[in-house]
Amino acid sequence: MAKDYDHLFKLLIIGDSGVGKSSLLLRFADNTFSGSYITTIGVDFKIRTVEVDGERVKLQIWDTAGQERFRTITSTYYRGTHGVIVVYDVTNGESFANVKRWLHEIEQNCEVVNRILVGNKNDSPDKKVVLTEDAQRFADQMGIQLFETSAKDNINVEDMFMSITRQVLHSKKERRDRQNQGCDNDLPGNFSPPSMTLQHASPEQLVSILQELNETSEEKRNAALQNIKIWLVSQPHLPNKMDERMILSIIRGCKHDLTRTKSKLDMYFTMRADAPELFSERDPLNEDVQGMFKTMDVFPVENLTPAGCRVTFHKFRDTDPASFTARACFKFVFMLGDIRMMEEQAISGDVYLFDMQGMTFGHLTRLAMPVLRRMLTCAQDAYPQRLKQIHLFNVPNYIDKLLTLFRSLMKEKMRSRFQVHSGHETLHKHLPPECIPNEYGGSAGQVDVLKASWKAKIESYQSWFLEQENVKAVEGKRPGKQKHLLEQDNIYGWEGSFRKLAID
Repeated sequence: MAKDYDHLFKLLIIGDSGVGKSSLLLRFADNTFSGSYITTIGVDFKIRTVEVDGERVKLQIWDTAGQERFRTITSTYYRGTHGVIVVYDVTNGESFANVKRWLHEIEQNCEVVNRILVGNKNDSPDKKVVLTEDAQRFADQMGIQLFETSAKDNINVEDMFMSITRQVLHSKKERRDRQNQGCDNDLPGNFSPPSMTLQHASPEQLVSILQELNETSEEKRNAALQNIKIWLVSQPHLPNKMDERMILSIIRGCKHDLTRTKSKLDMYFTMRADAPELFSERDPLNEDVQGMFKTMDVFPVENLTPAGCRVTFHKFRDTDPASFTARACFKFVFMLGDIRMMEEQAISGDVYLFDMQGMTFGHLTRLAMPVLRRMLTCAQDAYPQRLKQIHLFNVPNYIDKLLTLFRSLMKEKMRSRFQVHSGHETLHKHLPPECIPNEYGGSAGQVDVLKASWKAKIESYQSWFLEQENVKAVEGKRPGKQKHLLEQDNIYGWEGSFRKLAID
């Protein structure tokens, strides 16, 4: 299944509350306008594909809340952004004065990004207080382009979005040209890859996915979020605040079963406290994490499968078993899981690809059983994974025999989704080319480039991981005489772990 676009870019619309960010987005994406004002809660997005210089560009355009109470939600959405649209209201002088603060926020959250300044509501000359010449003088000082628009009367909206899209496209081509002037085989030393943007489901896919997840309406979603947020506040042993996107990810992972959601959230914060080997010292720049980049290639692929699943690729880069540390590997995997909870929209499930070339019995002997059991418990009971397929390829004969025994112990549902391939060629029977790295006959991109993009993304979350170091359950505050979740019978039991593996 070929991609229906040549480039995928993420645009972010920021500015004070009430300046018309949502109206601009709706006018550009759907060619609609509503005069009624509805506050944006956190972040929303739309998708539109446009043609620029003969190339099809798919835009993910994110509409952010302007209220201070949503600032922490908005700030995380700068990651992976290619272009930022700063909007003020030409009839509101304060919104224009605050543009400096928004530009400063861009500098704090983005290393290199294209920017554009937009004066919206330019349809009532008698109400206009921000003069065009003043705004143009400021834009010239900042080195950015100015557009005055009206979402209401559809003035300059299309031109403004096409202009920022052209800027982003030209910047990408300039980076590519600089990269091509460097080494052919390795990433050039001065190449700073943009962090990977996870493709979200198409509108058609989203309808099917939300139905599968039992999310039958926006009202049901909002009610579930409110229910869980109130519940969190009522639990003295748990943090009373959590990123709303992470909550929604867990709700969806539990198919809107709120009892399961609460249990999973409790386990998520409990594991943070009780498994420090997996959840402490998660600075992306520390030795554990940086060592993982050298030892293994582990990253989600940008594109979703036609069924709306996210593909994650795994491979040993350093085949020396002495270089492999299970603790560091599992810590890294859960860091990816946290980022995905914040950046994924709704997906149907997960597909795991494992290139087994270079894996030996020496690696297996370094899988310390206590750490492995904790990892399994955490993956199953604390994260919203819904495993759809596992593909192991380039499997050596002696490992294939072990896997045959292993598969005989699985339930039929899991066995049917556990595929072993002698090479990589048969992967194409199960996945489209855009979900398979180039080295394996796909078109998702080169492994080194994809990995470098994810390295940049993980490192961009450094402040978040540092802030989360002490965000965990406090067991001494657990209400009543509830039994500690991690003291329940067989909670780390090998048999229980595999029997409960979440397969949908």
